[in-house]
Amino acid sequence: MKPFNISLQSLLLSALLLPSQSMAHHDLVIYSTRNIELVTPLTEKYRQIHGVKIKLVEVKEAQLMESFNNPDLSRKADLFLAKSINSFFQAQKEGLLKAANSEILKANIPEHLRSRDNIWFGISLRARAIVYTTDQVMRSELFSYAALAGPNWADRLCMTSGQNPYNQLLIASLIHRYGVQDTEQIVKGWVNNLALPPMKSDSEAIKAIEQGICDAAIINHYYFSRAIIANPNLKIDIFWPNQRGQGAHVGISAIAMTKSTHAEKEAIAFMEWLSGSEAQVLMTELNNEFPVNPRVPPSDNLSMLGGFKQDSLSLDNLVGLMDQAQAIIRKTGFLSDQ
Repeated sequence: MKPFNISLQSLLLSALLLPSQSMAHHDLVIYSTRNIELVTPLTEKYRQIHGVKIKLVEVKEAQLMESFNNPDLSRKADLFLAKSINSFFQAQKEGLLKAANSEILKANIPEHLRSRDNIWFGISLRARAIVYTTDQVMRSELFSYAALAGPNWADRLCMTSGQNPYNQLLIASLIHRYGVQDTEQIVKGWVNNLALPPMKSDSEAIKAIEQGICDAAIINHYYFSRAIIANPNLKIDIFWPNQRGQGAHVGISAIAMTKSTHAEKEAIAFMEWLSGSEAQVLMTELNNEFPVNPRVPPSDNLSMLGGFKQDSLSLDNLVGLMDQAQAIIRKTGFLSDQ
């Protein structure tokens, strides 16, 4: 009887020390290239509603593959959330992601903001807009991204470098519309028209406009929102390019399920929640980004920017153009020297 009791005690002890199937199946691990502080309110809200614990692990885009293969991390990710779609192109190419077949996700997220094979799904949207000083620029001077390459913009333009993932995606979209040769001429024109060397961030570009160093810049829309909220008297305004044509270029933050997940049901449920009205409202208020769900209105801070036509080009079409975009960036010297 004694050996039996010892064995039984060992089994009971093991059962207490190891997580139960329901517990292990109930929590989620998310690798995120977004700032953890921006994501935590969402995961905390979800925990409060559904009782699901979510661990966030912040990873750097430059070390993306190393993070996925890091043996020191306690558990592989169930989900991958990124601020730039470029990261998903890389992760998908390496075979790290898994399709999430969900009719809810398909219903909530427009086709051009998710992958055709249901690998990644947009959860928030940013538009690449033109911000300009009203002291020096007439709205009639503005039309498109390509028009800023014209000689009338010499020494008047500020931009982040082509190393910025948002500019890489924009250039890939120009290649899709105009071809490699014409896009190279557009980027070369931008570089020739710069009042300052290419910058590291959109925030630097908009500050240069505020200081009168340049007249216009291509930036993500929320930098304009933040600047105007901080100082309503700024003599700057926002312009949505290509409104007579395909519409303003947009990018997304997105989420995908990983092949390493052991909680597929819970992972998909969280993705579905992110695409719904509750999370979309919270996200747009937190990040000043537009909702991807067309049934969810933008926040008050975004409504003041006015409505605009967005480019409905599928972001999936840009995957194969990223290498060509980066080649143009190198060839034209559209690089930061900082």
